Amino acid sequence: MEHSLLLRIWQLSRRRGDYGFDAPLVPFSLGVVGILLLVIGILGLRLFHTTLLGVLALVCGFIFLLSAVS
Repeated sequence: MEHSLLLRIWQLSRRRGDYGFDAPLVPFSLGVVGILLLVIGILGLRLFHTTLLGVLALVCGFIFLLSAVS
C-alpha cells in the first residue's frame, strides 16, 4: 500500500502540464463578429443615418474586437 502511494506521488510530481487553447475558434469568431458590427455601425451612421443603431453597433464591435485580442 505504501509503495503504491509513493509511486503515485512520484508519478504526479513528474507530470508536466499541457497548456493551450481550449477553443481556438472563439477568438477568430469574436474578431469576425466585431468587424461585422463595426461595418454595420459605420453603414448605420453614414448611409442610413440611424444614430442609435450605429453607435450601439460601433461600441459592441469595439468590445468584441477587444475580447478577441485579449
